[in-house]
Amino acid sequence: MPRRPEPPSPLPLPADWRPRVGAALRAQRKALGLSRDALAERVGYSRNHVLKAERGVEVSLEALVLTCSALGLQPSVIFAQAGL
Repeated sequence: MPRRPEPPSPLPLPADWRPRVGAALRAQRKALGLSRDALAERVGYSRNHVLKAERGVEVSLEALVLTCSALGLQPSVIFAQAGL
């Protein structure tokens, strides 16, 4: 079954926002000394989901907010670190 196209973002984000945000999430996770497994447990997602988010393959704004909360950060911090 072909994947449905993603609906347009309500925010004016560049096309490459996911990999940039993913890299910032990974940097924050590592700075806190958390493994992917530990972060996944905090967020309630699988380790694979966290891995995909950090690679910028699959991350929704909802998942970003939950992940930032689990890291003790506001999403604006991650966006700033990603240069957005």
